Amino acid sequence: MTVSITSRFRQRLSIIVIAVTALVSVERAVAATFPADDGLVHQRDSKAALLEPDLDGNGVRDDLDDFVQQHFGGDKRAARTMQNFVISAQHAMITTTQQQSARVHPMYLHAIACIKGLAEIEPSLNAYAFMELAERIGNTGFRQDAMREHLLRVDAMKLNVQATPRFDAACMEPLGVADLRQVADK
Repeated sequence: MTVSITSRFRQRLSIIVIAVTALVSVERAVAATFPADDGLVHQRDSKAALLEPDLDGNGVRDDLDDFVQQHFGGDKRAARTMQNFVISAQHAMITTTQQQSARVHPMYLHAIACIKGLAEIEPSLNAYAFMELAERIGNTGFRQDAMREHLLRVDAMKLNVQATPRFDAACMEPLGVADLRQVADK
């Protein structure tokens, strides 16, 4: 019996060692992609680091687009509402000035209001999937920092941060991806 426990222990230990080795390799590869000096400042200059990859150009990062289709794709209202939320959140992240944050913030609030409104009329809306989607939007420290900076600017301007629940025809309209990019560029 001691032999089988030892053999299981060794198997588990070797799996742990392989996993740790793989994790260290990935961390080194990621670290190598960042500049040696202040990576946040240099990466902030590249909006693509926050918005891409988006191979179909619909304004939603591909990993988030896949998640939305997987969890909300069966309901066109829910899928469009979640895509608009992602687009507005991504564009909030690429803002760098108070003026840009002030322009993008109403779109972000509208997307949140649509989600709340849809949840009121559609109780089967998967709240857990929505929370996971929100976490995935800021799936890197860089993205989290960018969103935090936007929200700090919004807070400093004392802008409204409450979204009144409302699901209407405007919630089904795709957010103007090009318009949002231009707003953030100004």
